[in-house]
Amino acid sequence: MKRFLWIIGTLLVIIFTGCLSVSVNHYQDGKSLSKGKFDGGVGLALGRTIAFGISRIDSSGYVVDEPSEGPPLPVLNISGRYGLTPKFDLGGELFTSLSSNGFTVYGKYTFSDSLSKWGVSIMPVIGYASGKVTGSGSMTIDGTTISSWENEISHGTFIVELPLLMSYHISRRSAFTFGPRIYYYRLKSKDETKWIELDEVELNEVNRNFFSPAFSFGFQYRGIKPELTFVAVENVTTDEVGWIPYLGIGFFGWEALEKLLGLWF
Repeated sequence: MKRFLWIIGTLLVIIFTGCLSVSVNHYQDGKSLSKGKFDGGVGLALGRTIAFGISRIDSSGYVVDEPSEGPPLPVLNISGRYGLTPKFDLGGELFTSLSSNGFTVYGKYTFSDSLSKWGVSIMPVIGYASGKVTGSGSMTIDGTTISSWENEISHGTFIVELPLLMSYHISRRSAFTFGPRIYYYRLKSKDETKWIELDEVELNEVNRNFFSPAFSFGFQYRGIKPELTFVAVENVTTDEVGWIPYLGIGFFGWEALEKLLGLWF
């Protein structure tokens, strides 16, 4: 119980301080649920940090203090899906990380036969995430402080994803999962900066697009679903692209959730 309370306390500290992060893992195989069935669970992962190291926004755009987009940060998500037809599921997800929160909704259509060992599905996703960051500093000229400042930056990002989910099912309860996917983020940021000594308020707004291909690998056993997703991430300072791994694990169904709770209590 003490371990559980410590983890919850850590998550609360994380949730109320930091940057804008999004979940990139879905913990899905290539098959849909049967009509009328429901599946839900939780995921713990390292998420993609979109807004990182941005101290201010001025008339020229983002003022970036860090040399990269940002390190992967912890993301907690809760998701569920429902089988509307034998080949189509409708689902959604809520996620939170470091002062940011978001959601996604998706439809999943399966091309493969339910009796096949192979599963192939396409799953269009749309969503939104938002967060706020506060900061302070000073403007100096020739070593002389002209004015100190305090600001609040609010970030909002529109999310579009297109995963192709594929899987090979060893048995009814276990499968290998893999497949390519594409992520698109439309980031919109607003900065309200108060220049204290000058008694002025400066408002600035800027937009930026992120487009990233990715590939995911995973394994599923009795509702426990570890997944590793490699995303092509562009460095916001150098414009160079690197493949960044994002590891997560999902727990779906009562059997897997009981095992997860057993680790904490």
